[in-house]
Amino acid sequence: MAEKVAVIDERILKVNVSDISIGTDGKIRADGIKARGTAGLKLQDNAGEGIHIKDGGDVTASKGLSVAGPLEITTLRHNIQKGNIYYPLGRPRVLNLATTDADLKGFQGGFTDGCYGYFVPYSNGAYSGKVARVDLNNFSSVSVLNLTTTYADLKGFVGGFTDGRYGYFVPCNNGARFGKVARVDLNDFSSVSVLNLATTDANLKGFTGGFTDGRYGYFVPYYNGVRFGKVARVLMRFGGNL
Repeated sequence: MAEKVAVIDERILKVNVSDISIGTDGKIRADGIKARGTAGLKLQDNAGEGIHIKDGGDVTASKGLSVAGPLEITTLRHNIQKGNIYYPLGRPRVLNLATTDADLKGFQGGFTDGCYGYFVPYSNGAYSGKVARVDLNNFSSVSVLNLTTTYADLKGFVGGFTDGRYGYFVPCNNGARFGKVARVDLNDFSSVSVLNLATTDANLKGFTGGFTDGRYGYFVPYYNGVRFGKVARVLMRFGGNL
């Protein structure tokens, strides 16, 4: 195989895999591996055995490496895809949202717009309305939007979804079963609109989860004092017809 080059966060990681072979028994063997990576590179099997290429240096596996399962290539921060072989991230990174704000815990669901991850607030010991937004590019920048600043009862959501422009938070229990859908403009992460489903039907409260087909949003019925089965469908321009 020729040398493979992967671009990771505007840095170049080069991996020479000319000596890697896959036997008929399904095992991956490497008689010699050379690599250079600015973030370091680890090759290991599922048992954690293998070789480690240190930051900015080359290491050769002179005795070879035999892996019975999938071969993982990890830079501690990134996955690498080479050819038709996918190397899953072998060591998870952890971001503690509570480091940004002690109230950021006890979420129920989340969604993404492709750039950010949004975490749906439910209860952190008390019912919460603080939405956490994480920049997925660096997995470290955290922003907070407190929905209760708009209305005090916008808390205790379970599940959410997006149409690409807005994020929708599914009402469940804020101390009582409720039906107020909170819609957040994801462009500014500050503008909040509310649609009270219970205004149309008093039973439309206590949902758990929802989804969209791009035109309508659907809210999954759960418990409004009793278990119920009324699905609410909302036109995504919001404030429109149920």
